[in-house]
Amino acid sequence: MSGQRTPPVHTWTSGVATDTGLVRDRNEDRYWVDDERGVFLVVDGVGGHAAGELAAETAVEIGRAHV
Repeated sequence: MSGQRTPPVHTWTSGVATDTGLVRDRNEDRYWVDDERGVFLVVDGVGGHAAGELAAETAVEIGRAHV
């Protein structure tokens, strides 16, 4: 026996749900999921601020580019 262990294998199954809430008329939340690699990125939109949905989308794009 070599003393080396086999790393555990993880299997992920994910689901996503977002909601506009009681105040906003649109959802600015964004997410990205890579089940195969076990990467889950959730960005809470900046509701009420100019271009909050753009900020959230940019955060997701940057996250995807660096994973």
